[in-house]
Amino acid sequence: MSLEEIITHSVSAVGGALLGAFAIYWKTYAQKDAEIQVISDNLNEIKEQQVSLAEATEQVKEDIKHQVWKKQEADKLIREKIEEYYIYLDKLPTFMVEYFHCIVGDNIEKPDDIYSKARLIVNLYLPEMKDEHGELSVVMKEFYEFMANICSKRIKGDKCNFSHDLETVGILRQRTMPIIVKIQNTLANKSNAMVSFD
Repeated sequence: MSLEEIITHSVSAVGGALLGAFAIYWKTYAQKDAEIQVISDNLNEIKEQQVSLAEATEQVKEDIKHQVWKKQEADKLIREKIEEYYIYLDKLPTFMVEYFHCIVGDNIEKPDDIYSKARLIVNLYLPEMKDEHGELSVVMKEFYEFMANICSKRIKGDKCNFSHDLETVGILRQRTMPIIVKIQNTLANKSNAMVSFD
């Protein structure tokens, strides 16, 4: 083998080795580049998921705040209605006497019908009180029927027995008292329970 052939063969071998090394390097580089791209893509996806998660978390926080606010407002309204109902019940016995005096002509101005207002509060805001309020309704129905009977007599020109009628109103009024106390105790317990959960 001549020197020229040895050199050519050596250069070819070295060139082939360099070319092979370069090919191996390029293949490794391409694999690493692909791995880096996959990792980069994964990181971008994770970032997008984090942004979406943060937005969703904020939305959930806002929804919870809104629900808490709605609950607080609803509880506040119910407590106000409990207080209003309680006050109407306090005034009911006096209303009965004043209404009687209005019907018999002692008092020209008709009193505000607080019983109807109390019943409205129960129907709209305190449906759980319907049974207890129903006991009061029985007595008040008798009262209103008695008042209607007195009105009817007056329209016909019949005389009324004022002292007897007032005594009947007093009896009906006394029958409301234990029912009112029972309802007010229930209302106080309900109100206290609501406050203790705030």
